[in-house]
Amino acid sequence: LLFMRKVLKKMGCKNADEASGGREAVEMAENNKYDIIFMDCQMPDIDGFEASAAIRKSEEKTGNIKIIAVTADAMKGARERCIDSGMNDYISKPVDIEKVEDVLSIWMPKETTGKKKSKKQKIGKKGIKEASSADLDPSVNENNTNNGDYEKDIMDWERLNLFTDGDIEEEKTLIELFVSNAEETIDAIKNQIGPHDNEEWKNSVHRLKGSAANLGAKSLSNVCNEAEKAYMDNEETKRILFHSITMSYNEVCENLHKRIPNATKM
Repeated sequence: LLFMRKVLKKMGCKNADEASGGREAVEMAENNKYDIIFMDCQMPDIDGFEASAAIRKSEEKTGNIKIIAVTADAMKGARERCIDSGMNDYISKPVDIEKVEDVLSIWMPKETTGKKKSKKQKIGKKGIKEASSADLDPSVNENNTNNGDYEKDIMDWERLNLFTDGDIEEEKTLIELFVSNAEETIDAIKNQIGPHDNEEWKNSVHRLKGSAANLGAKSLSNVCNEAEKAYMDNEETKRILFHSITMSYNEVCENLHKRIPNATKM
């Protein structure tokens, strides 16, 4: 939410409302006039899919609002699930200005006059491809001889700078929020290790994957992507993946601590 807010702000959007959860999003859509909604697929109480479906059922009140999914899910079936729930399009995490401009040029062309035309066609294959190409196998880092690239995969400061413009206080705020949410989510992942088909494991790993990608912690996001796919695997596999998550998270924290010592608990 914070990263999306900053993207919109940098684009000059000053009148964006925010919902704290899915039910509030539905209520806001029914009680206000909106041209477009960026719908996070993972939210408290009801998720973005349920919220979108509810808004579509209330179109007499809401009108035909354009709903754009914001998701870290690049797995098979994500596109179909977005369409089935009533969404018009989707953008993949990590969120950036180019992706938002791209989708606005399709669904709000009058407001994006002068922007380059998008090559995407609604929820097209390009969107899936873009998301998939960002979810690289974390094992590629093991054979990466370029130390600069390896460090950038751990923490891409250029990515973070897109939102902060080098403002140290802005960086500190984003880092502290990330660390606080990440540690809570990692505890939730640990509690869901087991041999069963576990949706809670999948949802928790998905949240961490998205927040890591937004921050610029690519390696951590990649490990979480592998863990998300393994939500039906056995307990031993999940323990190995959880160990990889914690190791990758610790690497991220080391980099964050070097940059802003007081922003982490290390």
